[in-house]
Amino acid sequence: MKMYSLKNGCDLLESLLDFAKNKKIKSCWILGIGALKQANIAWYNQKKERYEEIFIEEDLEIVSLSGNISLKSDSNTEDAIFPHFHISLSDKKGQTYGGHVLKGCEVFVCEFMVMKSSNQKVRFFDQERGLWLWHD
Repeated sequence: MKMYSLKNGCDLLESLLDFAKNKKIKSCWILGIGALKQANIAWYNQKKERYEEIFIEEDLEIVSLSGNISLKSDSNTEDAIFPHFHISLSDKKGQTYGGHVLKGCEVFVCEFMVMKSSNQKVRFFDQERGLWLWHD
């Protein structure tokens, strides 16, 4: 397990994905804390089988960042790397928000740790739920 940090002003999701590609990591768990200048998150609407975006344009604390990186089954290229992160955020009053991390989360500071997987996890598209999921 190793610990890292992201640069001020970067995009959270793009930076974590670039980090994995640069380190040639194709399967891992990532946990983190920090702060954002703005957030773009989503809630998965199970009935409609789609993500509904929530944009928050204010300074926020990252109470918890957790997720993983694995590969999609439809390709063996670097583009097949699939990032899946959830985040809990709090505003200046302690009100919390949470959801799936999307592009558009601007980092103020983010410290994170990486736990590489000993086996390669691969995601397959699940027609029933409309999501890319692991199958055992």
